[in-house]
Amino acid sequence: MRTITLALLCLTVMVVAASLAGATPSSIVFIPSTDTVPQGTVHLDVDTLFTVGQGSSNTSTTSIGAVYGATDRLEIGLDYVTHTTNPLVGNLKYKAWNNDEFAVAVGAWLLGDSGTTGANQVYALGSYKCDAGRFALGFAHGDEETLGEDNDQLWVSYDRQLNGKWWVGADFVSGHSPMGSLNLGVGCAVADNVGLILGYDFYNASGINDTVTLQLDANF
Repeated sequence: MRTITLALLCLTVMVVAASLAGATPSSIVFIPSTDTVPQGTVHLDVDTLFTVGQGSSNTSTTSIGAVYGATDRLEIGLDYVTHTTNPLVGNLKYKAWNNDEFAVAVGAWLLGDSGTTGANQVYALGSYKCDAGRFALGFAHGDEETLGEDNDQLWVSYDRQLNGKWWVGADFVSGHSPMGSLNLGVGCAVADNVGLILGYDFYNASGINDTVTLQLDANF
């Protein structure tokens, strides 16, 4: 029954759905996108992960964050992550190149205490946009103390705006670290500056339970 439910959810994600019109400019489902928050804009987000299955002491983890558009190309942010020893992590992103089709962004995120919350990753990400949607490919390097031997990661993502309200997206992180996963999501704009995303996370490592993610995003 669980396999059938997951299959139906995946099918729904891929058929119904991906970028909200101004509501989630900085990420796909899990990994960053090549977008940055507009200059002078504050982007607030509340992301909750609900564990699927048994064997986890924490049934949910929530990240509460704020990102500020410092310039038209640079954003900086801070997140508070519940159920962690050192809950504060920082991030920044710079859009190095952008036109109607291609974009390149470099950044650092999950900047915090090594071995606990902080993966301290630096990354480079490039995207290509066409009628079929936006495709992105990137590489990230983080702390081995936090991520283990799979601290070098390949990132792949796809997202598409279906209309003014609905969005679908998917991203993939290689390896068997705690971040290694396939993540699928559907987004809906509930207001001009507010959006919701419902997603499902399949982890590459067999010892990590899948999670459902619910994300609330708003720009001010």
